[in-house]
Amino acid sequence: MPVVLIVENDSSAADAIASALEQQGFAVVRTENQRTHEPTGTPRSGPEHSDSLVLDRLLPELDRLGLLTALRAAGVQTPVLILSDSGTRQSTLQVGDLVVDLLKRTVRRAQRGIELATREYDLLIWLMQHAGHVVNRATLFEVVWRYRPGEHSTNVIDVHIARLRRKVDARGETPMIFTVRGAGYVLKGPT
Repeated sequence: MPVVLIVENDSSAADAIASALEQQGFAVVRTENQRTHEPTGTPRSGPEHSDSLVLDRLLPELDRLGLLTALRAAGVQTPVLILSDSGTRQSTLQVGDLVVDLLKRTVRRAQRGIELATREYDLLIWLMQHAGHVVNRATLFEVVWRYRPGEHSTNVIDVHIARLRRKVDARGETPMIFTVRGAGYVLKGPT
């Protein structure tokens, strides 16, 4: 079961995030003011042992961007979602007219809802988090499929990208998902 570490000082926000993640099958570890709350049966905690990390951007006791910088410098490559709070809490990813509600796990492009399988959704989230940057196949195998580099050499990524592209880039819409031959894939907003 994937483990998500939530670092959030607003207990109601942390409860909402934890509830949504648990409903989707994630184990949730919460850290508030340096106290860790682990679910039963979860033997690991900390960013280096979690599958992903959710950081509140505006915690008074510690600069979360500083924490992220320190984690990356220490070699911890755990995917991170940073929440910001500027009057309303952000729970969406958006690139161009493509919007993902992370709490509801819904995807929309313009006015059109998009139904995605779990792997397609995970691929889309990773591509959106790295929009404008080429993501290589090895990274996708490791992050989305949890395979080690070199463990598999199938066309499973190509197949899933093709399915995702058909759903996101419908007929008549400006393409957003591109293959960069010999390098990987990139998601770009309309220019």
